[in-house]
Amino acid sequence: METGDQCRARIKSVNRLFFISLILYVFGSIAIGTLKVGLGVQVIASQLLIAVPAIIWIVCNKIPVKSYLRLKRMDGTTVFLVLLFAILMHPLLTFINAVSMLFLEYNISDTLNESSGQMPFAAMFLLVAVMPACFEELVYRGVYFHTYRKHSLVKGALLSGFLFGLMHANFNQFFYAFALGIFFAFLIEATGSLFSTMLVHLCYNGFSVVVLYGLQYLSKHSEEFAKLYDQAEETAGVMNFSDIAMLVPHTVVCMALGFFVFRVIAKHNNRYETIFLIGMKKENRGTFKRLTSVPLILGILGLLFLMAVNELMAMGIIK
Repeated sequence: METGDQCRARIKSVNRLFFISLILYVFGSIAIGTLKVGLGVQVIASQLLIAVPAIIWIVCNKIPVKSYLRLKRMDGTTVFLVLLFAILMHPLLTFINAVSMLFLEYNISDTLNESSGQMPFAAMFLLVAVMPACFEELVYRGVYFHTYRKHSLVKGALLSGFLFGLMHANFNQFFYAFALGIFFAFLIEATGSLFSTMLVHLCYNGFSVVVLYGLQYLSKHSEEFAKLYDQAEETAGVMNFSDIAMLVPHTVVCMALGFFVFRVIAKHNNRYETIFLIGMKKENRGTFKRLTSVPLILGILGLLFLMAVNELMAMGIIK
């Protein structure tokens, strides 16, 4: 059991890791961009830039990987319930994304469409679904959340989710990734296993790839469907308040069912009372001061600046 001083020292160490990882990621991405390599190499390199610093941190700090990262096997019932939870919570993520699209530029669909023409389905699934599910969960839930939660479960979930949202480096993805990061943190608490969030992350990203390639396949074999597909591409990212209002009833119902399933997951894994007790700890009240340090704040400010620049470039304000 770590003492308070040891916990604080570990948090400071993780915050330094975040700052160093950010520097490596930004300059590494710039260097990769100048090499004019293929999309597959770019994605692999970006994922390694996220994961390798964390892996080095784990090795250097002699972290007991299985227990610290909670690499615990899930039984069949838990896997089924986790997948059901993922399905029920997806409408909320869609709703959050739709609201952000009212105010922000949306270019994720265009990026995926352009990328899909450059590689086969299996390669895209590996790059977009499998690698992020493993590497990003290892880093943001495995290292960051599991370190922060030793001080505070609630604030650890919020801060690790916030950093996960920032990692996407654009405001449109930030909001639903932030929410997703919080869900993932509590899902780990309910299952006691990092594999639960890896599975959901894989399903969410993999679903996008399957739908994209499926739609493109149908458009190639049906002229009528091709016309509908072209119309859908033209309106992608365009949202109004009436569209969002139509999502509300479905989102609310699914959220209610999702919270019920979450409770079932926690009780099935004998962790419901544990979550409640940890959540009531006095450390969960108050500010985030004990979780922050200068490197973390500098890293957050740097990412916010980068996101603002990306948004202005997407709007054509700066080039």
